Parts: sequence; C-alpha cells; structure tokens
Amino acid sequence: MIGTGMTRPKALFLILTVALVVPVLFSAPKGSDLFALWMAGKAFAMDRPDLIYAQGDLFTLLPPAEWAPIAAAEGFSGVLFPYLYPPLWAALMAPVTGWLDFRTFVLILHAANLALLAATFWLAWRATGRTLPLAAYMVAATAAVMGTFIGMIAMAELQVQILVAFLCILCVERLRAGAELSAGAALALAASLKLFPALLVVLLIARGRMHAAASFAVTGGVLGGLSILLAGWPLHAEMFRVLGAVSSTIVAIPVSFSIDGILGFLFQDLALVSSARTPDIDATIAGALIGAKGALWSRLSLFALVATLAAGVWLARRPAAPEALAWGATMVLVALVSPLGWSHYFIAPAALAPALIPALGWRAPALALAPLAWPLVGAWNLAIPGLPLQAMIGFAAMAALAMLFARAILRARTDRGRAAAPTRSTAAPCDA
Repeated sequence: MIGTGMTRPKALFLILTVALVVPVLFSAPKGSDLFALWMAGKAFAMDRPDLIYAQGDLFTLLPPAEWAPIAAAEGFSGVLFPYLYPPLWAALMAPVTGWLDFRTFVLILHAANLALLAATFWLAWRATGRTLPLAAYMVAATAAVMGTFIGMIAMAELQVQILVAFLCILCVERLRAGAELSAGAALALAASLKLFPALLVVLLIARGRMHAAASFAVTGGVLGGLSILLAGWPLHAEMFRVLGAVSSTIVAIPVSFSIDGILGFLFQDLALVSSARTPDIDATIAGALIGAKGALWSRLSLFALVATLAAGVWLARRPAAPEALAWGATMVLVALVSPLGWSHYFIAPAALAPALIPALGWRAPALALAPLAWPLVGAWNLAIPGLPLQAMIGFAAMAALAMLFARAILRARTDRGRAAAPTRSTAAPCDA
C-alpha cells in the first residue's frame, strides 16, 4: 500500500502502473543496442579495430558492413546499430565475448538493468530529500520510467544508458550526502560510458562543489589514461571522428526527441537510410531520415547547447531548491538540444520527476509524462502518416518536464522568502 490508506485514486494509479510495467518486465529483451557493445568487443578481440566504428562523414545509424555475417554467426537476429562508446569498453568487452555467448550475456544484463533501475529510483528518493514516502516514490518513479517508452525501449534494447542514469543519480545523491569525492567519481564513470554527462560538471562548479569537480577531473583522467593504454590513441581519434560526424548530422526518428530531428524533418530534405539487419530479418524494416547540417545550423546547435548549460547553471545557483531539481532540468535541456536526443536519455530526469509532487501536486508531472505511455507509441506513429508525431510529442513532454523542474525551483525560493519574512505577530514590539 502507498502510505497508510489506499484511496481510490491511489489504487487506480497503482493498478495502472502494474498494468503498464508488467509487460515490460516480462517481455524478452531484443538487445540490439547491447549487441553494438558486444560486436565492438568481438572486433577488438579479433584484432580488427577497423570494425569497431562506422565510417563516413555523416552518422547514418549503420555499423560496418562486415557486422552482418559476424552477427549471424553469433546467433544474433535483429537490427544492427553502430558502436558509439569510448574504446575503453570495447577493450574491456573483448575477453567477455570469449567467456560467454551473447544470449547468456543478455540474460545477465537484463537482470542487472532491473536492479539498476530499482536502485536508481531509491537513490533519486534520497537525492531529492525523501519528501515522499519511499513506497509512493518508488511507484511513481516506476510509472514515470517503466510505464513510458523512456524506459520501455531502454529495457528492450538493454541500453547502457540505464547504467549512465544510475551513475548520474548516484552523483546527485552523494552530493546531498556531502560525499563530494564519490559524487565526482560517479559522474566521471558515467562520462566514460557516454561523454555528455561530462557537460554536467558545470553544475558542480556553479554550486561550489569544487571537491566533486576535482574528483571528476582526476577520476576522468585515470579512466581516459586507462582507455588509451588498453586501446591505443588511433581508436580514440576514430571515436572523435565519429562524434564529429554525429554533430554534423540531422537524425529524424520517432525515438529521438532532439529539436534537430524535428526541425530537419519539417524544413530540410532528408534521405531515408534503411536500418542494417541480420540476413534473416525482413528488409522492409524502416530506418532513419538523415541529413547534413550546414555551418550555420552547427553554430546554432552549439549556441543552443551553451544556452541550456547557462540555464542549468542559473537554476543550480538557486540555493533554496533541492540540488537534484536543477540536475533534472539540465539533463532534459541538454538532451533536447543534442544531436541524438534518444528517449532513453531521459531516464534520470524521469526518475527525479516524483520529487515535483510535494511542490506542484501530482497532476502536472503526470500530464507531462502521460503522452509517453508506451501503449500510445503505435497510436502516435499512425495518427498522421508522414509526420514524426511521436518525436514531437516526446519533445513537448520533456520540455514541459524541464519547465516543471524550473517552476519547482523558483517556487522553493519564493516559499523560503515568505517563510523568512517577519509578520506582524512575530515582529518585536516597540518600546512605549
């Protein structure tokens, strides 16, 4: 039960959450995103570094062509995605591909991801000040993440972003606990998996968390040095080339909420690139709409990123509000202006969303996230053929969530100011 009494709205919410989450928990994961990590490890073990990163000046969501026959030999069946992580993890995965088969690895990671999500929700509850009963927070966070295609797709594809989200929330929780060294180390480890958490170090500096920032720098330096030691510099040069290609590309696909993809679809001619797949998969599977950014677009994208980080710094410097809310807002904004605003980038902010309930009530965050409930995915895709409605709704929902975080931060400042203001009844009496 949630709390000491089960009212009808609470019971209906609990039933709805169970109905949404159970199919996600018991569905067999596809693991296409995880297989990219597996293939990179396989290529590293084969001493074929040329098969780790895809080639080309644009990011097309296509891996090296040689992956398809190797994937078939590995017993994998499905869509193939390229490897985008740092070389360190290809090097560390190489021996694992010799110890396990991919199916066993999938089962292990599926169980690990379930545990990581549960731990993420618990840490988010601690990071936001335990303003709700634990059971209520866990149910609300489960609904926000697992009941939407934010978490549904991440679980189906066994996305590494689940671990990244856990580490980002761990960082925020450690900050609240006063353990800045471990907070910085957690953020550095997250950035070693996907580089964008490195941008969040500005929040540490804005809040005066200099020990955490120093820990981030030291831990990141150690991990970077280890990566170069194990994988060599040429692979890192390849990674930076691929990241440059990603930054230069417009990718329009339903599961990306990036403003780039939406604007590209509406105002620029994009080319359909069919997904890579193993030979046994129907070739009619759709891919993504791809286009090149011009120089002006690239500059505007950089400006948008700087502006969102500046907004995050401004929110983080509001001392009256919980630090976690500024992290939630900033993570949303950065993802929305990034070249690849995949739905799973929003796991960590969604896990923090229940913290809005004490300040704003439950209706506002529920209405923001409700359009992303996973049963609606097909409806949005079919509603207006030829229009990326799912991506547009995802962008609007996440923008609304960012505004709710900002509103809660500003309201906390106002409420504290009112509480500190003297009233006539508490003012000291004047001498007669």
